[in-house]
Amino acid sequence: MGKKDKKYISRLEVWKEEIKKDRSYAIRQYDKLIVYLSGGGLAITTGITANLINLEKVSTNSVMVLSWILFTVALISNLVSQLTSLKALDLEISRTSKEIRNLRKKNEIESLDRLIRKMTAFNFLTKLFHYLSLISLLAALVLYTIFIVEYV
Repeated sequence: MGKKDKKYISRLEVWKEEIKKDRSYAIRQYDKLIVYLSGGGLAITTGITANLINLEKVSTNSVMVLSWILFTVALISNLVSQLTSLKALDLEISRTSKEIRNLRKKNEIESLDRLIRKMTAFNFLTKLFHYLSLISLLAALVLYTIFIVEYV
């Protein structure tokens, strides 16, 4: 194995450690995310509704219910995006480990294509759920604002 290969392996090992740190951070953020979104949704929907609106005067609460559904969709899609992100990071760690093994043992090359395809799919799903979460949250806020303006 040449100096270039050893240097490249060293960089890959550093990269792998960075991915592990990112994965660890993502796991820590997962719990916080649940608390923030749940708490925020509960505060907005119950606190404001109970304190500012006389529900007996509300002719239809479908806008409020739809906003609650969208808050829930935002919460769930954000949680799922965290899981897909963790899976993508796990796959990146596996890919990097295999690449290091391939470089060390050039005669026993393992295929990385399958891992790369899975990683790409999980990265796509992560982005999709992030966007779904953001759009749902924004739509819920708009609908709930319309509900508040209409009945306050």
